[in-house]
Order: sequence, then C-alpha cells, then structure tokens
Amino acid sequence: MKKILVIAFALISLIGFSQHNLSGTIINESNETLPYATVSLLSPLDSTFQYFAMSDENGAFIIKSVANGDYLIQCALTSYETYYKVLQVNAESRNNLGIIQLKTRAFDMDVVNIEAEAIPIKMNGDTLEYRADSFKTQPDASTEDLLKKLPGVQVDDQGNIKAQGQDVQKVLVDGKEFFSSDPTVATKNIPADAIDKVQVYEGRGDQSELTGVDDGTREQTINLTLKKDKKNAWFGDITAGAGTDSRYKGSAKAYRFDPTHQFALLGMYNNVNEFGFSVNDYIDFQGGMNGMMGGGFNFGNNAPINFGQKIYGLNTSGAGGLNFTYEPVKNRRFNFSYMGNGVDQLLNETSETQTFLGESAYAQNTNSSSTKKNFTNAFNTNIRFKIDSTQVITFKGNISYNNAKSSGNSLSSILENDVYQELIQDSKSTTNQLSTNADFNYFKTLSGKWDVFRVQATANFTDGSDNNDWTNEQYFAQLDSTYMIDQFQDNRDKTAYYYLNSSISRKIIKDFRLTYDLKGGLNISTKDRTQNMQ
Repeated sequence: MKKILVIAFALISLIGFSQHNLSGTIINESNETLPYATVSLLSPLDSTFQYFAMSDENGAFIIKSVANGDYLIQCALTSYETYYKVLQVNAESRNNLGIIQLKTRAFDMDVVNIEAEAIPIKMNGDTLEYRADSFKTQPDASTEDLLKKLPGVQVDDQGNIKAQGQDVQKVLVDGKEFFSSDPTVATKNIPADAIDKVQVYEGRGDQSELTGVDDGTREQTINLTLKKDKKNAWFGDITAGAGTDSRYKGSAKAYRFDPTHQFALLGMYNNVNEFGFSVNDYIDFQGGMNGMMGGGFNFGNNAPINFGQKIYGLNTSGAGGLNFTYEPVKNRRFNFSYMGNGVDQLLNETSETQTFLGESAYAQNTNSSSTKKNFTNAFNTNIRFKIDSTQVITFKGNISYNNAKSSGNSLSSILENDVYQELIQDSKSTTNQLSTNADFNYFKTLSGKWDVFRVQATANFTDGSDNNDWTNEQYFAQLDSTYMIDQFQDNRDKTAYYYLNSSISRKIIKDFRLTYDLKGGLNISTKDRTQNMQ
C-alpha cells in the first residue's frame, strides 16, 4: 500500500508541474511599454494557434496553463514588426520571458510590399481581430463552432454569445446585418470555412450610426468578414438522411454576398420532431420587443414554435426562409425577408387506470386520437435611407399570419362498482391570427448644442379568431340510456395601436445630454364572443 501511495503522489506532482504560467513585458525601441500587444503561442509544425494573451496598460502579459512542449511565440501590434522566437516549455525552462522589444515597422514610400503574415489575434485600434484559419474546426462546422474556439469568446447551449465578458447584441457579415437582428441566425447557419476574420468591437447604437451624433450608446458587436472566394459566389450545404420506420430529415442553406447585394435561403423538413426557427426570429419580424409591447404581436393559440415544451406524438415539420438586401451605398439599404413554418402532429394515446377506495373500485380505459396542423407565414421589410448628411429615414414593416387546426376524439370505458358506462368525446378547433406592424422614423441633425431632432410614428394591428366545437356523449349500460352535450364557442379579438413621438436632444457636457419628448398614443380593442350549449 505504501508503494502505491508513493507512486500516486509522484504522478500528482508530475501533473502539477506539467503546466506553466509564462509572463513578460512588451516595450518599443524607446523602452516605452506597449499596451494591447497580442502574444500567441503557435505550433512550430503548422503555425496553428495554441495559447493567447494580451499586454495590459503597463505592457505586461501572462499566458496561463501552458503545457510542456515546443512553441513559436509571436508578438504583434499595429505599426510594429511582428516578433517571433522558438520557445521550449518544460520543468527546467524559465517562466518569466523577460523584456520583448518590438521594432517600429519601416515603410518605404517608393516600394509597397504586401505580405500575408498569419497573426492569429491582433488589435486594430479598438477592434480585436481573430484570423479564422488559425483555429481548427471540423469540415462541416458552423460559425458558432468557430466562435467557441476563440479566446475571450463564450457561447452557451442556446447560442448566446459573450465577447470580452460582455453580451454580444449584434453580429454583422461584412459590416451588414444578416437575416435578422438575432445574432444566432448568422452564427448557426454560416459555415465556418467561409469566414476570413472575426472582429470584436464596441459599436455605436443605431441612432448614432445613422446620424453620426454619438449618444453614448454602445453595443458589443461581432463582424464576420468573408473570404474573397465567398464574396461573389454562391455557397452553402445540403444535408439529408433517412432511417427506419420511414423517418427522414433534410435541410439546405444557400448564400451569396457581394458589395451591394446579400441573399440567403434556408430550408428544412423532417418527421423526427425537430421544429424550425426560434422565438427570437419571430420577435424580430414584429419589430423587436418594442413592437411586441406596442400590441402588434401575438403568437396565437397554436403557433408552431418550440418553447422547450415536451413534444408528443409524431410531428412532421417544415420551415423555410429567404432574405434579400440591396445597399448600393452605405445607409441606403432595402431589405426583404420571409419565413414560413409548419407542423403536422398525429398523436394516439391509450391509458388504463384503476383506483381502489375502501371497498369500492374504479377502473377506466381510454383510447384517444388527435391531429394538429399549424402554419405560420411572416413577411418583413426594412428600409434605411440617408437623404443627405443631415437627414435619415428608416422604416420597418411586417405582416404575419398564423392558421391552426386541431381535432380529437376519445373513447373511455368506465367501470365503477359493477356499473358500466362509456364516454365519447369529440372536439374541433380552428384559429386564425393576422398581425401587422409598421414603424417610421425621421432623424435630422442640427448645428449647435441642439443636435438631433426625431419624429417616430408606429402602428400595430392584430385580428384573431378561434372557433371551437365540443361534443360529449355518455352512455349508461344499466339504464340503457344516452346523454349528449353539444356546445360551441366562437371568439374574435381585434386590437389597433397608434403611437406618435417627437423629440429633440441637447448636449450638456461630455457623456451627458437631455432629451425632450412629446408623445401620444391610442389603443383600440374589441372582443366578441358567441357560445351555446345544448
């Protein structure tokens, strides 16, 4: 036993010394410390990325938990020559790398040399830039798989992204929104091998971007730059599979990007209980959370959206979407998108229950069958037009329509204290939901301290109806009699919401401004119900 303990302790000690924290300081030729220089450890065989750190405000850096092995250390900073050195890390090596001096890059105005230097991570001003091909992924990986490999970037199970500890609100493709404002639409659908660089920075809010007036709003943003061969070509993938019991699954994605156009096509169809697009996509179609709060959004009673609820029966599901964007010049953009989703569910259930209460007994056998069909279509348009350097117009509009039909029947045989009865139940339901939303904004930048004038007009309208029929037929064997109840209920809901707002802002001091608003709204709602029972 003593020998085993000694061996185990030796192994633990060996493991404890197999990783190292490497530190150092980056300076320039004038012995000034250099903040925000990137320090990478690369494989000397193929220059693939292994470890990363960035120098702080004092030029110091630390690379944590480095395993034993041979590495190529690379230090890079804009305007400086990249530093390389072969490094061996083991139990005998020094953990303090000391001073690393970067030399100012020399520029010859008469000769321009373009070198393709593979720097995995570097700072370009306020932008942290990752070179995608320095991070190995599987051949069929998505951009989300690529992001999971980047230092400082985290992606959770739902696809939500954090970069440098902050939630990412926006993902752009070559500087433009992709498909919707939900970042996961781009990261889950664009293949990783189409990405050239991943850029992380704090972008300004939409109003600041449009007007050029900084209102202090910041959004953590990721911009995906595409490889040159993907900018003016079609790319995508098709997957399909089939299995036993007539199960099948298929999906297709196609994309095309060029300097003025963006096109995307998505589609899927299966009968393995996988639904289509996410709730965030539908929220985006309605103009975001503001559109929902304005009364312009309603999922309906049976919208085919997976909220994480339990899935029963056999579901055949299909979904498709297309997106087209035309932007001949910056901030003169027209966008149109469509998404459709449908689910056809078949559910057969059999249950047997038996209850004992003292000397009495109660038994029930039930056989039931139900079908549900849900179809949703949503059209969205987004226009951004910069009239001149001082005036901008934006418009967002959408129309969505949901239709759901369900029917069910069940037969229950009940035996209670030798008294036999049967219960037959039939039900039918039809739901229709039409929702529209429009949002118009006009921005005018002014001279002086009163710098931004804005007019906003919003209108939302919903029209929903549902029709329900129930029939209960109960048979008592001892009495040889049948009792029947037939009832229906029809509902109709209409909601209209109108909102008008004008505002003007005044800059007080740095990072402080006052905004004066004049706003008004009108909400009209009607409900009709007809029901009967006989």
